[in-house]
Amino acid sequence: MASSSTTETLIRRPAAVILAAAIGMGGLPGGDGAAASEVTPLPIGYLEITGDARYEQKGTYAGIQVRPRARPVTGAELAVRESRILRRAVKVSFTLERGAGKTAADLVAVIERLAVEKGVRFFLIDAAAGPLSAVAEATRGRDLLLFN
Repeated sequence: MASSSTTETLIRRPAAVILAAAIGMGGLPGGDGAAASEVTPLPIGYLEITGDARYEQKGTYAGIQVRPRARPVTGAELAVRESRILRRAVKVSFTLERGAGKTAADLVAVIERLAVEKGVRFFLIDAAAGPLSAVAEATRGRDLLLFN
């Protein structure tokens, strides 16, 4: 099992994890001998379920407003902004392509669209286990990597 510091590093540095995965999956998009000074774009998809019950307002407890959990998109946006050092060091520029759907089938449609239109191969998916499993099954065998 990973130590808490290792786990924290992976959580705080998803751009580095995705970069390592990109290299492991056969290289970076556009890595077909482009000039060393050119920056290679690496789009990352961020998908979420609209109306996700995990983020609903919970009401009050003992007269105190209970705050719902926040969606993790702000963390993904922060990771992309903080990837400037990687951009300079390895000539890779991360972008975040957002999408949403009410069902797993909607998310699969967004994945297909982003893969074709934007070249996205890596997807951060904010969904519960059921929809996530359905998305993983529907995209099985494709040249994609899903993170949750």
